[in-house]
Amino acid sequence: MSYIRTMQEDHLDRVIEIEAVRFGAWYRQTHGGEGGLPPRTRTNALSCRVKDPAGCFVAEEADELVGFILSRTWGSVGWFGTF
Repeated sequence: MSYIRTMQEDHLDRVIEIEAVRFGAWYRQTHGGEGGLPPRTRTNALSCRVKDPAGCFVAEEADELVGFILSRTWGSVGWFGTF
């Protein structure tokens, strides 16, 4: 069974890992096939979560974190970040 949960600080290392893997192919395609996606720092991931903790979620399946979404609100405007 899959679950969506509010992102917690202890999810951040896995969030960074998932982002690097999932967006690596896109990055190589758009940047000439070399290298990988520069990893998001833990500080950056934490700041995203801290700025909108009620809008950052993780997806879990069989007790494994398999996805995430970051969102941001700024007054009456909001958007999804990495999905």
